[in-house]
Amino acid sequence: MDNPTQSQNTMILNPDVVQPNRLAYLSAPLTAPLHISGTPVVQLRVTADKTDTNLGAILVDYGSAERVNHRASGEGIITLDTQDCWGETSPTDDGCYRQTQKRVATSDVELVTKGIMDAANRQSIRTAVPLVPGQAYNYSFPLLPEDYVFQPGHRIGVIIVGSYSQYSSQADQSRANLQFALKTSNIVLPVVGGTAAAHAAGL
Repeated sequence: MDNPTQSQNTMILNPDVVQPNRLAYLSAPLTAPLHISGTPVVQLRVTADKTDTNLGAILVDYGSAERVNHRASGEGIITLDTQDCWGETSPTDDGCYRQTQKRVATSDVELVTKGIMDAANRQSIRTAVPLVPGQAYNYSFPLLPEDYVFQPGHRIGVIIVGSYSQYSSQADQSRANLQFALKTSNIVLPVVGGTAAAHAAGL
């Protein structure tokens, strides 16, 4: 059931626990690094019991690692008090710049990328067409482009939700119940090295 107030942390944490407002799918632990570079695409076949709903998808890396915390203040960078100076000094520029270091922390989960779609705009971003309750529709939408390496032992997670208020400020308030046809739903990952690299990593 769509929950327009569900937080992003609730969506992605504890993927092995069944929750009523999200679906969570996990790969087996990877046996080798898996590098993606490009735009993942989610393809879903969904039936809703309302005339409108939102759809969201999140690609997640589950596994303990020291990661750059680019979602904290400074976008993963700490500005230091020390400086490097390059080139000549002028009246408006002394050529000196503060040094930086990465803001790192150990965590068990990393949100890799995400995407959303308004189901009523499945045919056009300009024109909304209401859904027919109980009728199945095919949806295809991209996640944000990303270059990322999943490490051996980690699991790839795909989280499916309705509204995603922390991605978009306009969460749908219909609270639709959603049914997914799993045989015709999938995510296409831009794996560097293609199918052979995916198989080598255990997928």
